[in-house]
Parts: sequence; C-alpha cells; structure tokens
Amino acid sequence: MAAELKDNELFKGIFESSVEGILVVDHEGSIIRANPSVEKMFGYQAGELIKRQVEDLIPEKFQKNHQGHRMHYAKKPKSRSMGKGIDLWGLRKNGTQFPLEISLSPTSINEKKVVIAFIMDISTRLSALKEAAINSERMNEAQSLAHVGSYVWNLQTNERNWSDEFYKICGLPPGDEKLTVETASQFIHPEDRKDTLAAIDSAIKNQTPYSKNTRFVRPDGTVRFIMAKGKATYDTNGNPLEWFGTIQDITAEKTIENMLYIRNRALAATASGIIICDALQPDFPIIYGNDAFSKTTGYDRDYFIGKNCRFLQGQDKNQKEIKIMATALKQGKGCRVVLRNYRKDASLFWNEVAITPIYNDNKVLTHFVGVQNDVTALKVEEYFKIGQSHVMNMIIQHEPLKNITDKIVETIETAIPNCVGSILLLNKENGTLHKLTVTNLPEGFMNAIEGIAIGPLQGSCGSAAFLKKEVIVTDISNDANWKKYKELASTYNLKACWSFPLFSSNQELLGTFAIYFNTPRKPLAVEREIIFNITQATSVAIEQHNVRTALNKSREELATYAELLENRVSERTTELKDIVQKLVESNLSLEDQIQDTKAAENRALSSQELLGNISKNFPKGFVAVVNSKYELIFMGGEELDELGFRNLADSAITISEITIVPEEVKKKVATNVQKTFEGQHCSFEIYLQSRSYLVNTTPLFDKDKNIVQVLLVNNNITDQKKIEIEIRNTLQKEKELNELRSRFISMASHEFRTPLSVILSATNLIERQNEPGKEDKRLKYVGSIKSSIKNLVAILNDFLSLSKLEEGKVVAQPILFDFIDFSKSLVEEIQGIKKKGQVINLLSNQTIIEVGLDPKLTRHILHNLLSNAIKYSDENKTISYTIDCNDEKLLLTFSDQGIGIPEEEVYQLFQRFYRAKNVTNIQGTGLGLNIVKQYTELMGGNVSFESKLNVGTTFTVELPINLMKNEKNTAN
Repeated sequence: MAAELKDNELFKGIFESSVEGILVVDHEGSIIRANPSVEKMFGYQAGELIKRQVEDLIPEKFQKNHQGHRMHYAKKPKSRSMGKGIDLWGLRKNGTQFPLEISLSPTSINEKKVVIAFIMDISTRLSALKEAAINSERMNEAQSLAHVGSYVWNLQTNERNWSDEFYKICGLPPGDEKLTVETASQFIHPEDRKDTLAAIDSAIKNQTPYSKNTRFVRPDGTVRFIMAKGKATYDTNGNPLEWFGTIQDITAEKTIENMLYIRNRALAATASGIIICDALQPDFPIIYGNDAFSKTTGYDRDYFIGKNCRFLQGQDKNQKEIKIMATALKQGKGCRVVLRNYRKDASLFWNEVAITPIYNDNKVLTHFVGVQNDVTALKVEEYFKIGQSHVMNMIIQHEPLKNITDKIVETIETAIPNCVGSILLLNKENGTLHKLTVTNLPEGFMNAIEGIAIGPLQGSCGSAAFLKKEVIVTDISNDANWKKYKELASTYNLKACWSFPLFSSNQELLGTFAIYFNTPRKPLAVEREIIFNITQATSVAIEQHNVRTALNKSREELATYAELLENRVSERTTELKDIVQKLVESNLSLEDQIQDTKAAENRALSSQELLGNISKNFPKGFVAVVNSKYELIFMGGEELDELGFRNLADSAITISEITIVPEEVKKKVATNVQKTFEGQHCSFEIYLQSRSYLVNTTPLFDKDKNIVQVLLVNNNITDQKKIEIEIRNTLQKEKELNELRSRFISMASHEFRTPLSVILSATNLIERQNEPGKEDKRLKYVGSIKSSIKNLVAILNDFLSLSKLEEGKVVAQPILFDFIDFSKSLVEEIQGIKKKGQVINLLSNQTIIEVGLDPKLTRHILHNLLSNAIKYSDENKTISYTIDCNDEKLLLTFSDQGIGIPEEEVYQLFQRFYRAKNVTNIQGTGLGLNIVKQYTELMGGNVSFESKLNVGTTFTVELPINLMKNEKNTAN
C-alpha cells in the first residue's frame, strides 16, 4: 500500500517537501508511510518508521490512554485538530520528549480506512509564548493560540489587528489597506462565510474555544484551505472583551487528501478491470482489484486477493497468448494480448489484457498493473461476420443447400467456441425431424434421435418445433424436456442445448437449428443476436431451396400437360375430319340418286342414320353445316340444348340472323366460312355463353368437286383454355420473378459488397493498428464498420418491409399524436447523417397539429424522403420540409437542391429495385420509394413528385388527417 502512494508524482513532491511532518496510519495503528520531515522530527532514519505502531512515538505514560482514544476515533473518524487546550507530547528515538500539535484527516486507500496525521513540533513556539507571558498576560493567551497567522479583535470597540502572517495568508503584503474591519469577512469564501461567522458568534456567546476548517478567497481569485482557531476573554461579569484568533494554511494537505480520494474513486469507477500484482512476492499474487474486475469475472475480492490471475484460464492453458504473457512477465516487460478466460460460472469471455511493469526509484520491479477489457462481443462478431458474408454469397449464388448449411454450422461453431451445431428438417407428413447438417455431433447420438417426433418434452428440438418458439436448456440433467433422453445426452457428454425453430416467410415451420455444449451454460446477449441472424439466414436458404425445387417440378408438370393437351386436340381434330369426310363421301350426287334411286335412298338412310348418331353423340361441342347462302342446314352435338341451338337448323336461318350469338362472333364465323368456300381450311376460336370453342372448318364438295357446303366442327376447349391461362400466368409470374431476381441480385451484389468491403478493410486495418497510441485510428475504423453495418441493416429492413407488404401483413394502426412535435423529433434524429454544410428547414404556420395516423408507417415515409434529400444533394445545400393541413388532409412537401431525376425515368421511379441511371454510384436498394408509396396508400393517401435534372426534386405527400373512427381531429 505504501508503494501505491508513490504512483502519483504530484503527491510525492508535496509529501516529500512538506515542512510539516506527515504520517499515514492504518486502522490498527500501524505506520504505513512517513515523510522526511516527520522522520527528522522524531530522529529516525529514512524508512525506519514504516510498520511501527504509532504509540512508539508517544511517551510511555500516555500510550495506554492513546490506544483507547485511537480505537474510539476509528469508530467515528472525522477531520479534526488536536491540542486545543491539551498538551500533546512526542517521544524521539533518543528518548527525549517534545510538545506537538496534530491534525487528523481520515480517508480510504484501496477500500481500507487510514488516517493522515499532520504533525508540528511546537517547542520553539511554546518557548516564545513563555517569553511573551512575562510582558503581557493577554499576549501570553494570544500566543498560546497562535499557529501561523494571528489577529486580535476588541469586542468592545470592534478594533482589529492582524499579524504579518495573516496578511500573507490572505494574499496581501503586511499592512495592506485592503484588509479592514469592513472587508475582513469578505475574504471568507461565500459558501463558507455564513457558517464561519455563526460559529465565531456561537463560541463567543457560549464561552467555548473556536476551531473550524474554512476557505479564504484571495484578491487574485485563488482559494486557500484554512484551519481557524479562536478564543475570547471575558470580564468578571462574563461580558466578552477581546477575541484572540489564529489561522493556518492547510491547502497543501487538503490537495493531497483530495488527490488520494479522486484517484481511488477513479480506479473504482473505471469500466476496465484493473488488478495490481506484487512482483516482489513469489507467483505475483494479486493485491488489488477494482469493482469492474469483479463484475467481469464474477469473483469477489475475498477469492482473488493473494492468488495469481491464472485461475481465469480454467483448463484452457495451451493458448499461445499465455506463453507471450509469461515471457513478458519473466523479463519485466509490458505486453498486450487477447486470450480466452472463464468466469466463475464457467462461461467463456475474450479478455484483452494490457500489462505494465512498475519500477521504484532504485529501478527495482515492484508491481505489475493489469488492465482488462471484455472484448467477447467484438471477437464473436469478428468470427461471425466473416462466416455470414460467405453464407450470404452462397445463398445469392444458389449453391446446394447442404453446402450452405454446412457453412452455417461451421460459422456458428467458430463464432461460439466449444459448441456443436445441428440443423434438422421437418417432414410435414409424418411430423418428424431429420438431420440435414450435423457435422460434429456424435454419430451414435444423431442415430438415436433421427426422425424424432415433434411434441412436448421431446428434447430441445422436438419441443421447439412443437411450441414454435426457442427452447433454451441450460442444464440437460435438470430439465423436463430432456427426461426421455437424459441418459442418452449424458452418454455423449452433452450438458446444454439451445434450439430455435426455423420458419418460412409465411411462418410455416421448416425445421430447427440447435447448439449443444459439454458444460451447462446460458446464451450471452451477443450470442443471442448472432443466433438470430444465423437462423434467419438458414431459413432463407431452406426456403429458397424449397421454392426452387417446387418451381422446377411445376415447370416439368406444365410442360408434360401442355404436350399431352396438344396431342389430344390434334387427335380429336383428325378424328373429326375423318368422320366428316365419311359424311361427304356418303352423300351421293343428285344424278347418281336419279340413276339408282333405291341405292341412293338406302345410302341416304344409312348416311342419315350415321349423321344422326354423330350429331347426337358428338362429345363436348357441336358440328354444323352451312350452304353457300350461309344458311344452317345441319347442326348436332351434346351441347346444342345447353346453348339453345337445337332448332336453328330446322328454320333455315342464316348465320347473321341468329340473335343469341354476339355480332363479333357471327362476323368472325362468316369471315372464316367465306375463306373455306374459297378452298381454305380454317381454325379459330370463339367465345359463347362463357365457353371457349376451337372451330375447324372443312369444305364439302359435290361430284364435280365444287364446294357447295362448309362443315364447322366446334370443340369445347373451356377447360384447356383455363389451363392455358393458368400456364400463361404462371410463366408470366416466373418471368417477372426472374426479372426481379436478376435486379435483386444485381442490386444486392453491389449494395452488400460495398459495406462488406468497408468492414473487411476496416477490420484488417484495426488488426494492423493494434498497438498502443493508435486508439484514434482504431476508433475511426470502428466508426466505418458501424456505419457499414447500419447500411446493411437499412437494406435488410427494406427487404423485410417489402416482404410484409406483399404478404398483406402490414395494417395501419392509427393513434393520436402531435405531428409537429413528431416531425421535430425526426428532423433532430436525422441530423447525424447530413453532409457538411447541409441545412434542414422545418416550415409550418401551426404549432400543433393533432393527427390520427400510424406513427411507424408515417416515420418510415418521412425518414425515407428526408434521407433521400440528404443523400442526393451536395454539401452546403438547403433541404425544406413543409407541413400544412386543412380539415381533412395533411399536406407534406420535401424539397431539395439535388441531382434531380431524368425525365425519361420518372414513370418507373416507384417500381421495386428500380434506380435512376444518374444514382448508380450512390448507395441504395431501389425499394425505398416503392415502400413509401405502399405505406402512403395503406393510410389512404398518395405521393407525387416534380423534378428537374441538376436543379432538384420536390415530393408531395397527402394523408388523411385522422384515420381513427369516432375520434375528433384537431388542428390548432
């Protein structure tokens, strides 16, 4: 402890040069420090007083009483002077005695109570007082109270006289006219003046001695700490006559006392763990540790005082950093390392240790000071970010799912030491979990739990899948979820398991992600954040794999169905043509009928029977025959009754006269009939009564090969048409998806690569700037990392917002709030991202506008438009944000003096992932304005803009002033 006082050079200078004797004594009365003046005063050599009892400096006859006084003082220590009306004596080494005056000041060093004693040899003063007593009783009384400066106050006439030393303590030359009866009290510090004067009045009134510590303020403004004493004389009637007082300048002692107090408080309050080890003792035991060290390690002082700090290493003693540290300690040098340490609860933390050797004036190594910082969060994030970047690249590149999940498990096992990861996939039909990636778990354990059913008390994974929430088991041996599998886990030395369910974007269960440990433990805050991010990446990888698999399967099925449908239509058309041709061939010419009437009649009857059977049984459609006058001479088929066409052929009606057929259909049929009479075979589609028909026309010839009739075969293709539309829609969606994916990959490759490159560069630079004296550079690089991480978070938030909008999960939830105050708060918050010289002007002619809107959606709209104005404007530009309203609407305008938007691109600005060609070198996802538009419309508003290239852009947002029903909106 004595050596610790030497650490402060200022204290040392004051301590060593003080003309007064100074002793530092612990609560047991042992001397732990003595300055040269007190050693000389008592006749001892340098260092001889250390560890002696303070009673060794007191004559034997006073020692027993002094021990009692010291013990009583230790119970209620306070600053005070001694010797007021009491003779105090000291004992020199040679046995001689001498009179003393002592001032006591209690304090604490390293949380141990000590007392600082300021000692003066008053032998000379007492001799002078004795000589003065011969001349005057009054002077004798004054000199008995004199310390440094003295004064006499005639209480009858109010006259005062001050000694030369009194003037000097006040910062004045002796006799200076600035010290008068009227100004004397002004030298007392304003904060002490009232109490000091009251104490003097009380001493005079109660006829008691006066002693008080106070402060004087000199004319130059400097403050001096004063110990003041005084005593009044009285006549035989008890009336006060004169006041005799002294003052002593104790500024130096007070400075030392304050310095010790501040230093001890600073050590205790610092956020870094600090320990001091004794280098003069074997094994360098810890002799001091502050509160931060106890908080970081979990050990209290009673445990670690007297131990070597290697107890923090646990069983993990093969670290190269430990060897580096041991070499430095052996050579008496300083070093800085980052190593793995373990808290009292056995949890791991990364400890950055800086060791500094302390040498005394004789260049002897006396102590080591260790400064420790818990850098677990930084170390874990460092490992995690490297792995996460690789995982994201693999997902974007559509690498196989197994490769991605293997990398995910490798990443988590690197980021969180001594853990083993697993990823299980859900079989929806059976409700069981099956291994996907379990690289380092014991094979016997995985075989035993393969296909585990999801449900309550089914270990961590089965329970997490059943409950659809995380299940953190910190001690498997005492957890009900592991009751069935406790012995299995014990066999393979598995003591803790944290399991997290994996969900798709529409919250369907995909599987589980789990981490196992061979010691009981719970997750740290930084580990929870890492696990959250890694489970999100795992869910994305699995869902992307499932979507890609389903899409490929759908493509194959669509291709097969389309080919089958085409073949069926072709076959049916061929069959119908064959049937019609048979009908044509069955009709004999009129001349042949005359020549062979009976044969003709028989053929006619046969043909009529055949035609009747065909017309009656023609499946899913109908057939018709028209003559050259476009008259219907024959119709047949299953659907005639449903269409209302049954009697049309009997009425010799022309195509144009059919009233139940739309004009455009009749015109289309007549046109194709005309082409068929010209010798063409036509195929076209018509739409009748919510049905689609494929019409094939065939010319019918007479015996002279002249076209006299046209056959129309109408196939009902409504079902095929629906399938075709579905196929077209699916292909169109796939095309749009591919376009969005291409734009997303292009954007994400750029927007993720830029901040990740910054982070990688900054971490490399931090690694190279890891020596003392380069803290500012490291802070600069850390700032770059934080900024890049914020950009990544903003991008991911945009993706999340877009996903929720597409799924219909975003619903406006209005509440009443003051829009002016809301806007001021947001503008204040966004000040931190402004460029140099940029100014944001918030303009409104109203002080309060109460609105009923969704604050989260509104905040996103305002933040996006203001941040865009900042981002796309140069330095030293002004951005205006204007708020206005009427009874129904809130009107907001955002104007900047930025780069503007090319005229040919303004119509595409609100599309997803779209970015104008003049902003390719400025960070952005192309999602912000699309989300702004959708959020605005969700609240019943609209957004528009005007822009001029290289001049600026103004966005206007109109919102209803109150979305809430049965609420009275106000605008004051």
